[in-house]
Amino acid sequence: MKKKRRNTEVLGYHTCEKCGRYGKMTRHHVAPRRFFGSMGRVVWLCRSPCHDKADRLINTGTRRTMEWYERVYAQFISPKRTG
Repeated sequence: MKKKRRNTEVLGYHTCEKCGRYGKMTRHHVAPRRFFGSMGRVVWLCRSPCHDKADRLINTGTRRTMEWYERVYAQFISPKRTG
């Protein structure tokens, strides 16, 4: 069985907001689009490991408030800028 490819948007070169690496980045919606559509903040993260870590952190399977996602993302970003 083929592994389903993730729909990931890579647009231009940016700096990862987590680790500070510069290169091709992916857009990360702080509040999941499946719950909030295009509302909410979009940030640039490198795919691996930062975007993957952010997704694992916020994907609880349960809809939370926009404030909850912002708070969790702020905690994710706040430690030293290391991946």
